[in-house]
Amino acid sequence: MLALDSKISAVTVYRRGAVVTREVDFRQPEEGWPQQVRLGGLPLALADQSLRVRLSFPEGGAGLLATDLRLELDWQEPEPVPAPDLSAIKPLQAEQRRLCSRLENLKQDLARVENLNPTAPSSPSDQAPAAYAVQPRRALVQMRQKLLSEGLARRSQLAEELERVTTRLQELTTPLPSPPPAPLYKAVVVTLRQTPDAHCPLVRLHLSYEQAGARWSPSYTLRFDRDFTLAELSMQAHLCQSTGEDWKDVRLEVSTAEVAAWKELPELASRRIGRQQARPAKSGWRPAPPNTDTLFADFDRRPTVQVRPEEPPSWGGDPFAQPVPQTEVLDELLGAPDPFAAAAVAAFAASAEPSIQVDLRSPEDRGETMLRSGLMRRQAKAEPEMMRMRAPAPAPVMAAPMRPQAMAPRGGGGRPAGPAWQPVAPPPPPEPTSEQLAYGLLYMAGAKEPGRGHLQLRSPLEACLQLWKERYPHSPLDVLRLVQNALHESVRALQVNAPARHTFPKDLEGFDYLYSGEHNIDLPGDAQFHSVPLLTRQLSAHLLWLVVPKVTCDVFRQTSLESMPDLAVPTGPVDVYVGNDFLATTQLPNVAPGGNFSLGLGVDQSIKVVRNTGFKESTTGMMSSTTQLRQEVTVEAANQLSREVRLEIQETLPQTDAAEIKVKIESCEPAWDPISEKPGVYRWVLRIPAGESKRASLAYSIEMPAKLELVGGNRREE
Repeated sequence: MLALDSKISAVTVYRRGAVVTREVDFRQPEEGWPQQVRLGGLPLALADQSLRVRLSFPEGGAGLLATDLRLELDWQEPEPVPAPDLSAIKPLQAEQRRLCSRLENLKQDLARVENLNPTAPSSPSDQAPAAYAVQPRRALVQMRQKLLSEGLARRSQLAEELERVTTRLQELTTPLPSPPPAPLYKAVVVTLRQTPDAHCPLVRLHLSYEQAGARWSPSYTLRFDRDFTLAELSMQAHLCQSTGEDWKDVRLEVSTAEVAAWKELPELASRRIGRQQARPAKSGWRPAPPNTDTLFADFDRRPTVQVRPEEPPSWGGDPFAQPVPQTEVLDELLGAPDPFAAAAVAAFAASAEPSIQVDLRSPEDRGETMLRSGLMRRQAKAEPEMMRMRAPAPAPVMAAPMRPQAMAPRGGGGRPAGPAWQPVAPPPPPEPTSEQLAYGLLYMAGAKEPGRGHLQLRSPLEACLQLWKERYPHSPLDVLRLVQNALHESVRALQVNAPARHTFPKDLEGFDYLYSGEHNIDLPGDAQFHSVPLLTRQLSAHLLWLVVPKVTCDVFRQTSLESMPDLAVPTGPVDVYVGNDFLATTQLPNVAPGGNFSLGLGVDQSIKVVRNTGFKESTTGMMSSTTQLRQEVTVEAANQLSREVRLEIQETLPQTDAAEIKVKIESCEPAWDPISEKPGVYRWVLRIPAGESKRASLAYSIEMPAKLELVGGNRREE
């Protein structure tokens, strides 16, 4: 088996979760292509069912196939702690005792030297003091100081040697601490198969798996030029992952889709003309045996085989004195009964149709019946000597009674008589489930296990644990606890809220999109959001100034941008710049590929707008008088910028459903256009050169019976 070290090359982050792809290159060893390769160092939190492997050939060639993928646990068993060297302990202990003894003797010698003090000679009290010998006393003091200095130096030297020996002795006698357990990982074993014409100088193995702990949210940077004619849209991805591994120098892709979702495919029922035909049986699948418990019938019985001693044949006397059991005759003619054949016959009888009758009686019960069916001919051909030793055959026994279906009265025609007869259609073959097709994870339960005789499905983790117990029976690791902790830590990223003003992506009108990063990234697995650049696109922009003078005279800047045909924009915050100057932060809406969207850029104080109104009320007619309300609106805009502006002025016109009230436009300069999305709202579009002013005017009248009055007053414009 060839062990390989893989590296993360690409990551695709979905709405919740990610797919990690690892790659490793290897060449053919001198001894030939191995049958298996092993990739270790995989995180414990990966989804076992999502493992996929693929082979590619960067330098050309083919002929190597990956046929199987098995999951294992990767753990480096620690080396045993070395035992202390007992041969070096005893000399050190003897040296320690010797140094302690010398140090104690030296301390006693120093104490005696310190007691060497000169004393004055004694003299009677009534006499003068005796003469004091100075030179001997001085010599004694000098000798004492010399002995003390030499003794103290020797004591320091002995103390250092004793400390060194004691430390070394403690190192040898103190048991070494056990090394920390090696981290536990997952590993995969890939089985390879080589074709006869295989030729591949370099093989690249791609391994992909799913991880649950990853999320992302989009944000944008929109940079305009000074003329607002071009815009550069940069998309960033705020990523958060806690997959248990760091992503270093990887290709990044993000998607608005779920990492896994169930989608029903449409099935179009075919329309056939003519007589209905039976559905053809699906090839490649056969139903399971009808009764798998019969496989263990012999195991449950487990008869005790007793060997009967053979008696010598008696050639004298009456040849019929000792009758031979009938079973011996049948055994000789038919052979000994095979227990496996009996089990097969029982299984066939359980699955047979009701019209088929199988006799499962013991050979003793069916002996004469079988003899009557033609076995007497074989007995008649036996040797005469052997026949004289046999007992005469007993009287013929009755045949087995017929089943009720066989004894039913016959009716005319081809079907049995009886009004309740209905043709029984054979049951359809069972459809295999996805679990039954996971051949690598199926195993046959033993005879003493529950569900014996049936294929049992176990998860890849259960298979790993079984292999782990066989490989490391004395391991101190609690594998289940470590895996559960890894799974718990991997979902921490899903519990982190999105950054302020950010939202997690969703599908756009039922469609999901994939975005590929332009550069490789590094991302730690710390369950924190990190911003990474994703892609940049150039967009065409059109700047428009908008004002609704009936509501406010402030002029708002609004830019209209056209998205790229291959770029869908999910909603997210956008920072707007004009050149290198920050302008505003706003929210970008969902935009389909090739769609247009608008962004508000705030109020422009360089454009002034004034709105003036006029009102005149008159009554006409004598018998049926009519009230006419004339409204006049004038909007004047002044451009104080150094460039021409395109100003859109929106005004409303009263709407009525009453037939007796009429609204008429008397004059409108310049002409305006209705806004289809807003009933009753019209707009003027004025192009105002730099430093100039333009005016738009409107006059309309409302005619209604004099007995009526508008709610809120007849004057509509203020």
